[in-house]
Amino acid sequence: MSSSSSSTNTSSNGCQLVHHGAAVTSSTKVLTWLPSSGNDTPTIAFASHAMINVARPVAVRFPRDKQQEQQEEEKQEQQEKQDDEWIWNVQETLRTTLCYSVSPTAKVPTITALSYVKPVATDTTTTDSNSSTLAAGFSNGSLSVWTKQDETNQEWNETVWMDAIATAKDSTTSEAPRSITDIQGIRLPHNHTIWLAACSSAGVTHHSYQNDNKTHRSSLVTHHTASTVQWESLSDSTLLLLIGTAAPRHNKIMIYSIPIPASTTTDNHPFHYCGALTGHEDWIGCLAWQQTLSSSPENGSYMLASGSQDWKIRLWKFTTTAVKAEIITTTTTNEEDQDENLEDDDEVDVEDEEDFEEHESRMDILWHDEQQPYQTSVSLEALLLGHEGPVTAVEWYPSQSSEQLSSQQSSSSILLSSSMDRSIYLWSPSQDDGIWTPVTRVGSAGGILGGSVGSTLLGYLNVLIQPPWLMGHAYGGALHIWHSSNNNPHFWNATPCLTGHFDGITDLCWESTFGEYLLTVSLDQTCRLWAPLQTNSTNNNKKSAWVEVARPQVHGYNLSAITSLSSPDHRHWIVSGADEKELRILDAPMTTVRILQAISGTNDSSSNKENIDRVERAYIPSLGLSNKATAADGAEEDVHGIDDDNNNNASRTVNLPLERDLGALSLWLETRKLFGHNTELYCVTSTLEAKTAAMLGKQDDDVLLLVASTTKARDVDAAAIRIWNPQNGECVQVLSGGHKSTVATMSFSPDGGKYLASAGKDRRLCVWKRSSDGNQYHLAAAKDTAHKRIIWSVHFCPYDSTILASGSRDGNIKIWKLSDKDDELTMEPLFSFAPATQNHAQKPDSVTALALAPRPLPQNNHALLAIGLESGLMELWSIPIDSSATEDAAPQLIQCLPGSMCHVATVTKLTWRPLRNENSDVLTLASGSTDHGCRVFEIETSSLL
Repeated sequence: MSSSSSSTNTSSNGCQLVHHGAAVTSSTKVLTWLPSSGNDTPTIAFASHAMINVARPVAVRFPRDKQQEQQEEEKQEQQEKQDDEWIWNVQETLRTTLCYSVSPTAKVPTITALSYVKPVATDTTTTDSNSSTLAAGFSNGSLSVWTKQDETNQEWNETVWMDAIATAKDSTTSEAPRSITDIQGIRLPHNHTIWLAACSSAGVTHHSYQNDNKTHRSSLVTHHTASTVQWESLSDSTLLLLIGTAAPRHNKIMIYSIPIPASTTTDNHPFHYCGALTGHEDWIGCLAWQQTLSSSPENGSYMLASGSQDWKIRLWKFTTTAVKAEIITTTTTNEEDQDENLEDDDEVDVEDEEDFEEHESRMDILWHDEQQPYQTSVSLEALLLGHEGPVTAVEWYPSQSSEQLSSQQSSSSILLSSSMDRSIYLWSPSQDDGIWTPVTRVGSAGGILGGSVGSTLLGYLNVLIQPPWLMGHAYGGALHIWHSSNNNPHFWNATPCLTGHFDGITDLCWESTFGEYLLTVSLDQTCRLWAPLQTNSTNNNKKSAWVEVARPQVHGYNLSAITSLSSPDHRHWIVSGADEKELRILDAPMTTVRILQAISGTNDSSSNKENIDRVERAYIPSLGLSNKATAADGAEEDVHGIDDDNNNNASRTVNLPLERDLGALSLWLETRKLFGHNTELYCVTSTLEAKTAAMLGKQDDDVLLLVASTTKARDVDAAAIRIWNPQNGECVQVLSGGHKSTVATMSFSPDGGKYLASAGKDRRLCVWKRSSDGNQYHLAAAKDTAHKRIIWSVHFCPYDSTILASGSRDGNIKIWKLSDKDDELTMEPLFSFAPATQNHAQKPDSVTALALAPRPLPQNNHALLAIGLESGLMELWSIPIDSSATEDAAPQLIQCLPGSMCHVATVTKLTWRPLRNENSDVLTLASGSTDHGCRVFEIETSSLL
């Protein structure tokens, strides 16, 4: 067991993390509320891969077009004008130290269970605002706990309770830990001890940790496979541990009681098996506990909701009464008979409900409180039928105050449930007969059946409620959010979702003209467009909040490469590559253009030089891969809320898209395919992207627009580079003879693509030069074995075409100087250095991505180099490339970015945003990783040194 401290500050020494976009892990127990701070700002924590994200709502001002502004002014006299829109944005990230214990060849374990460790309290409205504790379970069986003492302390301290990798190294005889399916914790009243219950296919394990003496103990509660677990308190002295089993059939809710120790010196924690509640026919995946009456033991009453993969929800009523002492000795359950009772599944008919009378007790739990014995009887209150798929989560609508906990509350209780049938129900009993029925429904019932996997197709894994916010965790990782303006549980308005890729990011690029937005592609077969909105929130330290505003491509193959062709004459033009062996050119529809114009405030089309006829929106046909321009080729998409193409465009409203819109209604039109490659696409870049990366307003009107592409090479012929003219789709040249294996990285020089640098798995660095009288390239210089291992990244300096940087798996970065004299190009190394970060073998970590900033550092005129490593960490270096640098000058490490700001897996791409203001001191850096995350940093260069 080890401890570490990870800062969650989103800024450090001039560098601020302004965006982290990643999907929520597709597990049912990775989403939890955190206690609200003093300003009552709701806070949610969710797991993404091996990272914990903390998100809060942020007020943004979404600009409207002239038509909308006029309509709002007309309504201003009747109702208050609403300019602000609330979106949820990641404010903090927590990077676990468990990712450091993974060998370079092993995958980082994923967080599969996350929960808030609540204090022991019989009053459900009681919370401890002095500290926050999160418990995390991992896919390899590891356990970790994060603690934050108070809101003023900006550091979360991590304590690793169990490192499965270290345990496996130390012991070869014990069974390897299994993936954690659920984890629930509770903090005892004396505030020095935390109990965790973690369930897996091996059973439920109880963990106890004492903060004062750093003592950790664990014991097996039950060996039966469990899918959900929950702590609840019957009184100030007695706890219940509820366990939902995951047997092939005839599943049970196992109930254990345990006395709360009076002090931390108590070592023995006996679990008393009380019995099991039968009835569910499939895995019991979720439990929810609600207090319905006064908290005093004499008349305490509780309601337990259980959801199962049998599509049913059962409500169990717990009623407590005082009993005589002699009853205790005659009716307690013998723990020795536990296994015998549980294993006898074949003799139990769970459907034979006539054996029980209505509201007849199914179980009696006997316990003591201050020497007074009590009996808690459990009966089946109701069976809820309505979902058409497995029930994944149940949650009680929270009580607004303790005054509502009265005998009449049962008539106003509301239960939420989510299901894989793509719906979230809100249930309530009828005031007439008490029958539970759905009172409202949110989700994607009917709706769009197309779109990306994880959009609306596969249902919800979890649901959380904290008025006025309702959240549904979709299978693909999107966090659907609804808001109730007047806290009315019957009416909910959909708001923009928290979205992100749910597989590794393979490439990313900025819009090449002004850096207006960021494009990312991923192994999840989607291309996503991210754009910033100006924030209006006083409790937010960020000037902008990034949101996904379009999903240009939803493909049937893994997307591997993306480049922007956006120019003043033709904006919003991209080329993407995938495993399908062909390039696709996509153009933005008007639905996306309007949103981008509203965000940037350039609604006047006359301000743009382009004169492009754009389609209103694109469709993808059933069983097709090409985005079409007409609805005739579309499937049975629901286009509710989208105006007909014949309507006046001026009357259209502009709003931030929801997940359903992103999944099927924000596709870009495919204008052309580029054929010629015989294997899967690997890398794509363009001259325009390199040219406009220098600085704003200095593009030449006659820039030669070319695209270079490479593929996975299984022979020497496939290692060739193809040069394309995207305007007519012609392959103008095939560059062969330079490489013998896959070309993994390419970079055009910023002077209009005079040079093209390429490198890859053959460890050879090549520079191709374009002839002065055409667009033909020839191999001008090459360095065999430029690095000892695979060269993952090369990049030309955006303001100096003679400087080239390369990074390799051998853990070295090299800076090259190009000299072109008498039509002879030479390439000599200026510097060779290693990153400061070391791997597990105590050697420099592999360099997987690098990028030179679009302007030099103001302090010394040195180049600023960003480096991404295989461990997910990133570094900033100062490189003396100017002519005034002394001979003994050397690259200097400026900063290793804090681990909490970095990725937890390999950084696949780094790219700097094109300069939007030449006088601005702030540069923007984007990074992508195999941990599914896309990060955006703002770097104040004057504060770096």
